[in-house]
Amino acid sequence: MIGYVLFGTNDLEKSLAFYDELLEPIDFKRGPHKDRVQLYTDGNGSMFGICSPADGGVATNGNGTMIAINVSSSDKVDFMKNHAKKLNAS
Repeated sequence: MIGYVLFGTNDLEKSLAFYDELLEPIDFKRGPHKDRVQLYTDGNGSMFGICSPADGGVATNGNGTMIAINVSSSDKVDFMKNHAKKLNAS
């Protein structure tokens, strides 16, 4: 169900050193990397990532953190977004 989890960081290099050492014993290796985002993968579809916030702001519990849910189509994404709004999501 969960595709990936991203945690924001204010120091990407320091975080890379920390998560390299933390995740290696459970067989998560560095995977795709782009600009401000480093993903780690177990090779079975699960991913964990660290990133600096897209808006250039400070990473906080609400800025730079993301969880993705795997669904089979963009129609389901649209449904979930619209349904969440109907349920008063903010």
